Amino acid sequence: MDLPTTPNPLVGKEFIASAAKEMGLPPKYRVLSRPMVRIFGWFNPMVGEVYEMLYQNDAPYLFDSSNSRELSVLRERPTPRDSPYSRVLS
Repeated sequence: MDLPTTPNPLVGKEFIASAAKEMGLPPKYRVLSRPMVRIFGWFNPMVGEVYEMLYQNDAPYLFDSSNSRELSVLRERPTPRDSPYSRVLS
């Protein structure tokens, strides 16, 4: 079974801005270069694992579950993108 996806998925900056807006905060983020992730990985094993997975950020991962949604018996629907955080943050 496929996971349901939205037709227009949020990109990283949109995701951060949407979550910050829901919490009433200004959006903040930092981008670490590959060498910096590598250096931080020497001190934090979790960040070291992130370095090994950076290849996944070379191209966008966009999924489309519309075909399987039409064929599915359960007719799963994706979470609406307008405010998926309200249930989590309340």
